[in-house]
Amino acid sequence: MKILFLGSCSSFFLVPLAKALRAENPSISLGVYGLNKPAGELNSDDKAPFDQVIPPIQGKLASSKKERLKAVWSLVKRNKEEGAFFEAALSGKLKAFITQKETELTEISVQEQIASISENYDLVQVHYLKERNLKLVEKVAPHRLLLSFWGSDLMQDEAPQLTQKKKELLESCAGISIHGADLAFVACVKYGWNLRSKFSFALFPLNQAIFDGLDRFSQDDGKQFLKAFGAFDQSKRLVAMGYNAHPRFQHKAIIEHISTLDDGLMAQLHFVFTFAYGSATEEQKEIINCLEKHHCSYTVIDRYLEDEEVALLRKACDVFMFLTDSDAFSGTMIEYLYAGAQVITGTWLPFGKLRRAGIDFTEVEDVLDLNSSDLLHSRLSENQLIRVKALISSSAPGKHWLAMYQKIIRQQQQA
Repeated sequence: MKILFLGSCSSFFLVPLAKALRAENPSISLGVYGLNKPAGELNSDDKAPFDQVIPPIQGKLASSKKERLKAVWSLVKRNKEEGAFFEAALSGKLKAFITQKETELTEISVQEQIASISENYDLVQVHYLKERNLKLVEKVAPHRLLLSFWGSDLMQDEAPQLTQKKKELLESCAGISIHGADLAFVACVKYGWNLRSKFSFALFPLNQAIFDGLDRFSQDDGKQFLKAFGAFDQSKRLVAMGYNAHPRFQHKAIIEHISTLDDGLMAQLHFVFTFAYGSATEEQKEIINCLEKHHCSYTVIDRYLEDEEVALLRKACDVFMFLTDSDAFSGTMIEYLYAGAQVITGTWLPFGKLRRAGIDFTEVEDVLDLNSSDLLHSRLSENQLIRVKALISSSAPGKHWLAMYQKIIRQQQQA
C-alpha cells in the first residue's frame, strides 16, 4: 500500500499520523509533498516516517519566447478566451494578459508533475482543502483522491466558487475522511447529502511527545517555565486564552465581559496568550490595548514552542478559554484536559466525542454567559484523567486510518 500526502501538511497533523501508520504497519509506503513546519526547517525526526519527501515542485515554461507564445495561444483557444485576448490587445493590456496566461501555464505544469507522481501511489491524500491545495490535484485521477477535513477548516467561510469547486471534487473523489458523525453532518449540509456514503471516520493522532511531557511535569514546573516570559504573581489563577491572536477566539470580547463581573475578579486572574502561531499583528496590538485598559495581569508567549515547552505551558494553566467560532476534535483542548485544566468552550462546537466519553468541561452559549464561578472553580470528576486517557486510546489512529485506506482501495478495485 502506497499513500502520498499532499498540500499544506503541517507536522502538527501529518508527522504524528505517519508515525502512527508506521507503528501499525511498518511495510506501508508513505510519500509527502509540501511538508512544512511552522518553526522553520524540517528535522530528521519529521522526515523519518516518509519514504519520499518531495520539495515544492516548480512549474516549467518553454525556453524560447516563440514557444511560450504558442503555448499561451493554445491555452487561450482551449479556454475559449479569444475574445479576451483581442480585447487585451486593443486596450494595450496584452503584455499583462500574456503574463497571466504564463502563470496559468506554470500552474498547469505543476499539476501535471504531481499527477505523474501520483501514478506511483494507490491514494493521494489531500489535507486542508484550501484553494491552493485543490488546484494542485486538478489533474490527479479522481479514483486516487482521498480528501481530508482537519476539523475547523470545514466550518470556515469561503467564496461561493470555492464551495462549488470543493463540492465537485468531493463528489468525484474516492473517499472523504472526517473526525466523526457530527462533522459529517455539517459537511453534508454544506456540500450535499449525496456524499454520505463516501465518509470514513478517523481522528488525526495527538502529539505523543507533548503527552510524555505532561506526564513528567508538575504545575510548578510549568509556572517556572512561564516566568521566562515575564514575572507574575503565581498565586493567581492562570487562564490560557486560545492558541493564537486570531479574532475568531473573541479575546477582546472575553476580556471586556470579564471586566464587568464581580469586583476583584480580574485581580485574581492572570491571562496567558500565545501569539507566535498564526500571525495577526494588528489584532495582537488591540488585545494588548484591551488588557492594559482593564489593568489585567498577563503573559504573552511571542515565539514558537517546542513539544516539551508546549507541555509545560499546558501544565501551568488552571483554565483554558476556548470560545473560538469553529473547531472540531481539538488537540490543544485535549492536551489541556489531560493536564487537568478547566476548559471553557462553546455549545456550538462539535465536541460530541468528549461529551459521550463523560469528560468534564464547561460550555457556554455566548461570551456573555461566562460567570465568575466558571473561571475560579474547577468542576472536574476524580476520574477525569482516566476518561481522557481512555478516549485517546480508543481513537487508535494508525488502525483506523489503515482500515480506511484498505476500504477505499478495495472499493476502487471492485469498481
